[in-house]
Amino acid sequence: MNVTATTPPQAAVLAQTAAATTDGATAAATAPATDGATDCGTSGSTSGPVAGPLVAEFPPAATAEVAVPAPAGRLLSRTATGIAIVTGLLVTYFGLGFLLNPHAADGFGIKPWPTGNATGYFDVKGFRDLAIGGAVFTLLALRQHRALAWIMLFDLLLPVGDMLTVMTHGGTVAFALAVHGSAAALLALGVVLQFIRVARDARAAAPAA
Repeated sequence: MNVTATTPPQAAVLAQTAAATTDGATAAATAPATDGATDCGTSGSTSGPVAGPLVAEFPPAATAEVAVPAPAGRLLSRTATGIAIVTGLLVTYFGLGFLLNPHAADGFGIKPWPTGNATGYFDVKGFRDLAIGGAVFTLLALRQHRALAWIMLFDLLLPVGDMLTVMTHGGTVAFALAVHGSAAALLALGVVLQFIRVARDARAAAPAA
């Protein structure tokens, strides 16, 4: 029996062929699984280095800035409100006085006052004063400063008209100026402060609009 001996070079060639066959089978067996996993994990991605997780960046939320009035602004607002309250109180007081106490008219500056049926004019003035006082307090409660400024501006006709009436109907100029003139000056100051407040509030609200 003849036994063919395998030489060392032939043994090396056979070993390389067997190794190549084994690698090919392994690659064929694992290729579908690898490709599937790759397709599932990277579907829709582009080639190149994989970036980190995508995080949506939003601009910082704008914070509302509350304008804090300066001390001078607070003083102006309080003074304007105080004069408006005094105006409403005085007009209401005078209205109640003409309605409930006929002798309250003695301090107006004109004498003699009507008597008899003519005293009905006291009631007319009293109700009108109450209506004006109610309008002032209503606008104050609603914080309608612009409307309040205009109402007070027209209310300025009351003390000015009273002053001129006293001067032209037997009253003294000194009394007219001391009583009705001082009331007109106080109300005029309140009107100016109210309009300044309205203009300041408009400027403060302009950037937020």
